[in-house]
Amino acid sequence: MTGNTHLFLGPAASGKTHYLLKHALELAGDLKAHLHIVVSSHVQVRAWKRRLAETGGALGVHVQTFGQLQSEILNAAGVYTVALSDPVQYRLLRTLVDAAPLNYYARLRGKPGFIAVLRDLIRELKVARISPPAFSQALDQLGAGPRLAELADLYRRYQERLQDESWADWAGQAWLAVEALERAPNLCSEWDFVAVDGFDDLTTLQVDLLRQLAGRVGELVITLTGAAESARPLVHRRFLRTQARLETALGIKAEPLPRSRGSDGPLQATREQVLIHLERTLFGPATPAIPSNDAVALIAAPDREGEVRVALRWLKARLVHDGMAPSDVALLARNLEPYRAFIHQTAAEFALPIHSLDGLPLRANPAVDALLTLLRLPLETPVGENTVAPAFPWRPTVETWRSPYFDWRASLALEMEDPAGITPENAEALDRAARWGSVIGGLEQWREIFNALAAAGPQEDVDSGDVNLPAGVPTGDAARALQAKFERFVQRLTPPQGAHPCRDFVAWIEGLVGNPDATGKATPLNADLGVLRCIEAGPAALFERDLAALNALKDVLRGLVWAEEAVHGNAAVH
Repeated sequence: MTGNTHLFLGPAASGKTHYLLKHALELAGDLKAHLHIVVSSHVQVRAWKRRLAETGGALGVHVQTFGQLQSEILNAAGVYTVALSDPVQYRLLRTLVDAAPLNYYARLRGKPGFIAVLRDLIRELKVARISPPAFSQALDQLGAGPRLAELADLYRRYQERLQDESWADWAGQAWLAVEALERAPNLCSEWDFVAVDGFDDLTTLQVDLLRQLAGRVGELVITLTGAAESARPLVHRRFLRTQARLETALGIKAEPLPRSRGSDGPLQATREQVLIHLERTLFGPATPAIPSNDAVALIAAPDREGEVRVALRWLKARLVHDGMAPSDVALLARNLEPYRAFIHQTAAEFALPIHSLDGLPLRANPAVDALLTLLRLPLETPVGENTVAPAFPWRPTVETWRSPYFDWRASLALEMEDPAGITPENAEALDRAARWGSVIGGLEQWREIFNALAAAGPQEDVDSGDVNLPAGVPTGDAARALQAKFERFVQRLTPPQGAHPCRDFVAWIEGLVGNPDATGKATPLNADLGVLRCIEAGPAALFERDLAALNALKDVLRGLVWAEEAVHGNAAVH
């Protein structure tokens, strides 16, 4: 490689990003410069762009992830493929698994977890640039049995289908970008600067892509945490492994991070000094202690809820006593998922606004959760080897009638003789009837108790007779009226049986939700369940959250339609 390729090492918080930012701004003085900053996530993209904006901004500086860089390379090479979304990739793998002659994995054919594991395996093979023939050949040499042979066959079928349709998954796009650079030595040679910042590990495809860019772009700079002679190989093991791979692939030696102008001398902020000292000595040999000056506090908590409560109380104190803005503080964890419920519950208790950088699972949104609970009511759910949970279970059915996300008055009023539709009083009556009849679930149980209550006569006769019915349980005409509403509710939740199962099913779900007009407000349709009208009538602070979640759910559903039709599948929606 030529001297325009550099691998700079520096400890944490030593100014690696600041060096690249300053260098990029200097190069951006030439308005014709073509500069690329590659970071590991969209969170870092936003952080880089914010720092650029704080310096006054610059023209020609493209801050992007490796995925965006790959797309730009493919566009420059004239290679156009359809990028597979997650729903399409899942549906494609499902179709291939259903059609493959499996023996060893036959019992896992219909399991969603098997598709997820298969997808992860294929991604690992592709980022390591292991093709289906190479994988099969390696297995033949090892004498592998059917367990691996069937996986190799599925990998082959998957890759052949992608090539036939001119599709590409994320790893496939990276592979195609590397091949495009290998075929065209002058491709991207007009780029003046490429910097790779914020990574602790790189895949084989990413290293190969950097090797192709080195020497053809004006300058390639990679920053990595560490030191030229690390005294803590166990702590920096990941960084050292990445450093060795880059040095071998690029034919260069790592260098200490150059000192940028004005950065000589010790840092002035005591808190930064303390944190840097902690990072450098945490897992090393015993070193002289320095005063923390309240920059670090170590607190023991009995459980995760206690950890969250202590952390959020500390953050609240920073906002109240130190005058910091919510955007100036952060709560970090190696894995937020086990803490997520505690975080949201405690933040609401402390009146702390929170913003999750990685977003929330769709199921965590109450509007989406209510809709998915509604859609599962007609389904019998396997709960064991030979048992299933019945449809229309008691508690979820009653909760759906009570849910603030459905307008049962308007949605069923026009389709019934009763103009009131389903009212909150009906939900209470249904609950009392189910408790009296010990309903677990299933339409037979519901109809049995409705018939028994209808035969009991008016409530006043029951009260004066020998029938043991608690107050408020509907009988006679009231029971028959309640059953009529229940039967219409059941009918309303029966999906269509059309020629296009997936498309018709998704259209039916969207019809239940309703559609916003151009202003984002709900349209007054009585054919839907009023979900949009309900969130619009709810707290204003929650409207944008719930509307964004419903739109995201619609995107997923439409992706499933695209996937189903793209792979020519007719399987029912799972």
